[in-house]
Amino acid sequence: MTARTRTAEETAQAFARQEALLLAEVAELNEVLGLTDADHSHKVTHGYIGNAKMGRDGWDMSDVLWSVYLPHPGRVGKDSDRVGAYRTGSLDGIVAARRELLAVIKGARLARSI
Repeated sequence: MTARTRTAEETAQAFARQEALLLAEVAELNEVLGLTDADHSHKVTHGYIGNAKMGRDGWDMSDVLWSVYLPHPGRVGKDSDRVGAYRTGSLDGIVAARRELLAVIKGARLARSI
């Protein structure tokens, strides 16, 4: 059996689907942790570190590292706050980040049930 190669368009569509799922999972984790009404710095968030640049065609996000950050009130998020990270457009990266996030959600649910 040979592996099928995705076209650039198929990869972009798959990445967009994975990113939508990841954002929904961030909201789910906030709900599980009871952080739905907290201000932004007291919630699990999705953001980036890197060099977003304004170009003639809009924002260039190709040189950023997207991450899910655990709450970090009163300061900027750092590496130790991060759960999963991926580069813009990296399908393998976002799938791995979702795996890490899902493990945290599972752990949070388990802890809440005890």
